[in-house]
Amino acid sequence: MTGSTAGAAEVRALLIDSVARRTGTDPADVDPRLPFLSLGLSSRDAVSLCGELESRLGRPVPVLLPWRYPSIDSLAAHLTGAAGPVGGPGRTGTPERAGTPDDDPVG
Repeated sequence: MTGSTAGAAEVRALLIDSVARRTGTDPADVDPRLPFLSLGLSSRDAVSLCGELESRLGRPVPVLLPWRYPSIDSLAAHLTGAAGPVGGPGRTGTPERAGTPDDDPVG
């Protein structure tokens, strides 16, 4: 996958499906703008998600990324190098906040 908008959209869809599977939610009900914690993802889920991304993207995905990019949209934009909106109007690809490992937004 590349840094193109299509690449960001693909990663975004992968993240939505992964979060839905882990939380038992319908993918249509997963809001990619919300923090992972608000979506019901635990810290363990976030680490597992990074492992899945590594396998699917074929490159390392540090486990701290969900803390630094705490929503699906911001993480997808970061992973693909996309600038600006990822998912359409009102959805940004920028981090909501810069976190530290001591901040635990995913539980």
